Amino acid sequence: MKGSFRKRGSKWSFSIDLGVDPATGKRKQTTKTGFHTKKEAQAYCADLIVKFEQGNYSEPSKMLLDDYLEKWLVSKQQSIEKSTHNKYATLIRVHIKPLLGKIALSKLEPFHITEFYNLLATEKCLSPTTIQDVHAVIKNALNQAIKWQLINRNVASLVSKPKGKRKKIEVWSEIEANSFLHAAQNSQYYVAFLLALTTGMRQGEILGLAIEDINLNHGTLSVTQTLSHSGKDIRPYTKTSSGHRLISIDPTTLIDIKKQSQKVKKTMLASGGSFNPLGLLLPSQTGTPTTPRNLMRAFQNLKEKAAVKSITFHELRHTHATILLKNGANPKAVAERLGHSDASVLLNIYAHILPNMQKDLADQFGKMFYKSQEASIKNSAEEQAEKK
Repeated sequence: MKGSFRKRGSKWSFSIDLGVDPATGKRKQTTKTGFHTKKEAQAYCADLIVKFEQGNYSEPSKMLLDDYLEKWLVSKQQSIEKSTHNKYATLIRVHIKPLLGKIALSKLEPFHITEFYNLLATEKCLSPTTIQDVHAVIKNALNQAIKWQLINRNVASLVSKPKGKRKKIEVWSEIEANSFLHAAQNSQYYVAFLLALTTGMRQGEILGLAIEDINLNHGTLSVTQTLSHSGKDIRPYTKTSSGHRLISIDPTTLIDIKKQSQKVKKTMLASGGSFNPLGLLLPSQTGTPTTPRNLMRAFQNLKEKAAVKSITFHELRHTHATILLKNGANPKAVAERLGHSDASVLLNIYAHILPNMQKDLADQFGKMFYKSQEASIKNSAEEQAEKK
């Protein structure tokens, strides 16, 4: 069994004769197009022939991409977080279906994907990050279609991944951070802001923090659960396995945490049973989880009151990490504190401050090295003078 190859425009295609269909008595043939090079087409053709000869070849599905993506979304419900599922559903409904949905799953070609990404960038003016998210959904969905034997190749794998541009991280200086905390000291969310700046915890980790996970004697807290973005669900797990961690707390922050814990317990006792006993350090007035939207509203107002640079709540976490790194903290220790899997992830995120850190290190080394050199020369001169 061999394939025949031809070039149409700038793209290559191939056809394979699959023999006679026993049901119709007619010869069967399959054709694939959209390859950038002949070598790429030959490699895919060879793989297809092997699958056919081993009995692993499946006839491409006539199902529309529209219908397939709905089935794929249903299959993902139990394996991904609800927020992630909602994100996938939105990307499919708003961006993928309108432009690609009516193409048969088996007829989808690399050029369809490439043109689709160009339209998202030029006509819809989507950010590179959003287009990358769309790409990830398509690629993931088509990988599953291969496993279900609906198609024989993932055309998204044959397309260059859209390039993204990392958003520049904005952080506060130590002075700005303290100015904000001063303005926020009477806010019911003060400890939430304080924890973000002094521990680098994520918003969901802070709002999901239980009093029982704080060890006041040892000055530590355990990150074991998070509050969902909607503020409705407390999940007994963190974003990643490395997110489940023990964080040491400085003595000053510990004092405010202790005060907040006592305040919650007093409110619960005085409520006469109407307080929802979830055991959270930062609950609402009725003991239920704090609504993230309310926290964000207070954060925005307090930034304006403090007259500091406007940053996001998540950038309080970046501020914490940046202050540590600028003051010589070990990157591995900082990564563990933030819940990153390894230090390389952290260094990639905070690469923008590394040049200044290198200069500071060089200056520090120079001062120490030449100071010791001067001392050595001085001692040598004194020894020579004593000998004379």
